[in-house]
Amino acid sequence: MSLHSKFQERQFWGALKLFRNILLWNGLLPDDTLQDLGLSKLLNRYLIIALTNNAYIGPDVVKKCSQIAACLPERWFENSAMRTSIPQLANFIQFLLQSAHQLSTGEFRNEVSEIILILVKVKALNQAESFVKEHHLEPLHPESQVSERRV
Repeated sequence: MSLHSKFQERQFWGALKLFRNILLWNGLLPDDTLQDLGLSKLLNRYLIIALTNNAYIGPDVVKKCSQIAACLPERWFENSAMRTSIPQLANFIQFLLQSAHQLSTGEFRNEVSEIILILVKVKALNQAESFVKEHHLEPLHPESQVSERRV
């Protein structure tokens, strides 16, 4: 790994730690304030940029995306009627879909499944179902394995 890559790794994990700590204020701060600070400012400005700068999309990137999704408060996604996610997650969802497309051409079936589970967790159900249909994968079930696997 080059010095540049090592620096980017440290920067990503430091930003993720800050992201996790900010989202711990869930329930104490209003959702719109927390979403603006955590999602609009930190996720979209630092974490997504760090993810897109990876030269290689593979299991490591999927692990990072899983870590991001694990930080998100479940309360934000409890509405069972939701078919689309929080607007501030649009860049994250787009990155997930691009990564899934790249990984689907290789031997990374498990990673593609993991990405689909992340999409389901963040209630990007329309995008997840479209991807599943497009790539002829097993159909999604209403309460997918997300709760069991704790993405």
